[in-house]
Amino acid sequence: LSNLEILELRNNPLVTIQSGLFRPLTSLLTLYLDNTGLTSINRLWFETTTNLRSLWLQYNNITTVEPNSFTGLTSLLTLDLQGNQIDFLQSNAFTTLTNLTTLYLSRNRLTWLSHDVFTGLSNLQNLYLNFNQLEDLTEEVFWTINSLAVLGLWGNRLKTINRHYFGNMNSLRYLDFDDNLINAVEQRFIEDASALQ
Repeated sequence: LSNLEILELRNNPLVTIQSGLFRPLTSLLTLYLDNTGLTSINRLWFETTTNLRSLWLQYNNITTVEPNSFTGLTSLLTLDLQGNQIDFLQSNAFTTLTNLTTLYLSRNRLTWLSHDVFTGLSNLQNLYLNFNQLEDLTEEVFWTINSLAVLGLWGNRLKTINRHYFGNMNSLRYLDFDDNLINAVEQRFIEDASALQ
């Protein structure tokens, strides 16, 4: 199966995967592991799938993303982790995903994001954090994602919009705060958000 490019294992009760399962699949571009009951991510799953472009892990029971969980996925462009039970993202959780352009983290249980959780995502353009339980944001949380164009934060519990959240994010074009608890917006945020369309 060394020429296999797409593998769909969705909607199966996998729960766990053996460490070397994907080792022979060196040409794999797209891997669907959604709705399988997985509870964690093993970094050894992906050590030889360096050509993988899309990884779909949505609607499982994953609770945390640890550093180096995605070691080897240097070509990954899209990562979907929405609809899991993630309540904590470790610092530098995505550091190895330097080419990632789209990250889905919606519909999890995130209440807080560390300031360095997105470090390494230098090419990220689309970030979706919708329908989590975020009440506040660390001021520097998005500062390392200068290429970010779309940021979805709707359906959280945010109360204020602070201009320091976004630093010098000159590429940001779409920002969605719908369905939060916002009762204050800093004037300087509006002045600094001139690139938004």
